[in-house]
Amino acid sequence: MFGSGQWTIWEGYAASKLFKAGFRSNNIDPNARHCMASAVVGFMRTFGMDEPMGCYDDIEQADAFVLWGANMAEMHPILWSRITNRRLSNQNVTVAVLSTYQHRSFELADNGIIFTPQSDLVILNYIANYIIQNNAINQDFFSKHVNLRKGATDIGYGLRPTHPLEKAAKNPGSDASEPMSFEDYKAFVAEYTLEKTAEMTGVPKDQLEQLAQLYADPNKKVISYWTMASTSILVACGPTTWSTTCTC
Repeated sequence: MFGSGQWTIWEGYAASKLFKAGFRSNNIDPNARHCMASAVVGFMRTFGMDEPMGCYDDIEQADAFVLWGANMAEMHPILWSRITNRRLSNQNVTVAVLSTYQHRSFELADNGIIFTPQSDLVILNYIANYIIQNNAINQDFFSKHVNLRKGATDIGYGLRPTHPLEKAAKNPGSDASEPMSFEDYKAFVAEYTLEKTAEMTGVPKDQLEQLAQLYADPNKKVISYWTMASTSILVACGPTTWSTTCTC
């Protein structure tokens, strides 16, 4: 049985009773384990602990909200009502929504971005490049608190070892990483120019620039929200972990 992370306690109890006592099987798994795997690894790699940064009180203090694959209007309506209140009560607050399709959260968006599926990592690398090129890095904070590392590439898709795609991968299932200097990182993201990013993602250049400017402005307090659309779009602990790490 493949269950849901949104089961109530009683639903989970009934499902366990049915399968374990009724069908004599322990093959029960929730989507929550799969969808959270990449988020957990992303947090551990970025902060050293599996704890989201910030708190809900930040909503009333933020200057900008960026939704990465999140349709909060329908999936998280209580929190969305607070974001809506913040946006409508302050004309200087900005909302950006990124998705592969248009949904209800776009109704509040100042910058509604629809990108080509599986190209969100390209946008994140472009933002990093934009920040570097515009000298918007807090060098003091960076030197004291940031440790750059380069993850392994061509790591497969988390399938069975006998699957052709896993056999073809150079580093299947690898979570290895190696130290990376700032200059190496700068060179790594340099290829993600505005032109290349627009071509790969299908997003107009002006919208990409508007998004990058939010993160590059030291006077703007930006909150990034993402959901399973971002962390589960491919496979846990693969490119989605990189996406989560970049967003963090």
